[in-house]
Amino acid sequence: MKVYIEYVLIDNLVIDYLILYLTGKILKHKFKWVRILISCVLGASSTIALSLINISSELLLVFKLLIGLVLPLFAFKFKSFKQYLSTFFTFLSFTFLLGGACFALIGMFGSFNSNFSGYDASIPLGLMLIICAVLVKIVTSLTTLIYQKRDCNKFLAKATLTILGNAISFDGFIDSGNRLYDDKTGLPVIIVATSAFKGQNNNLLKEILKNPKKMAKNAHFISVSTLNGETKPMLVFEPDKAEFCYQNKTIQSKIMVGLTYRGFKDVINYDALLHPSLIGG
Repeated sequence: MKVYIEYVLIDNLVIDYLILYLTGKILKHKFKWVRILISCVLGASSTIALSLINISSELLLVFKLLIGLVLPLFAFKFKSFKQYLSTFFTFLSFTFLLGGACFALIGMFGSFNSNFSGYDASIPLGLMLIICAVLVKIVTSLTTLIYQKRDCNKFLAKATLTILGNAISFDGFIDSGNRLYDDKTGLPVIIVATSAFKGQNNNLLKEILKNPKKMAKNAHFISVSTLNGETKPMLVFEPDKAEFCYQNKTIQSKIMVGLTYRGFKDVINYDALLHPSLIGG
């Protein structure tokens, strides 16, 4: 079997780059491309050197582990040893992830040499690199989504409105951009989607919409500007009681409820845009 060194070089340069990039992206390291490139060249050169010498599998594993310990040091700057360890184990985890994908592909299309440092030319190198790049894209996208959800969850509050003796509970997002106040009462307005009533009290919503001034306190229409610059009327009214649970604190506040038929699409689920004044914003 022939081992193609150029395959090993290109493969290791690109995959080391993908692993280091993924590690830096996930851990939010500030990094320079030059440092990552130097680290990739070091990793690829070491792999080539190991493929040219005859050593036992055990010793090979030790050398590769040492290389793995060194590569993050060239690629990133660390403020503490703890941060370095976190980066190393993250780097190691992604090495196993992408390495596992490569080994699976090699097992399907080619074969290994005796020390697992090279493979024959029957492997579609482009396919291998594409699969690794796709894995990196999937992991970064999922991580970004998780980070976004975590950040947004900090501003979620459980809202409970009492209207005509009926309690309606839903999740609300405290939106710093919601600076809407009712001109008539001077109270802050929370914007609630009609979907918040579904499954809890559909009849109450129907009664309010059918005869708002009779069924709801201080019911009237206000003009609201949309994102596209249009001005539309919105029905607002004052609930009998408004209670919000935010960060294990219960807040009672006098507010106006504005109804909208549009739901809120985001990385998290909620049925209302709450006013920042509820938390002193």
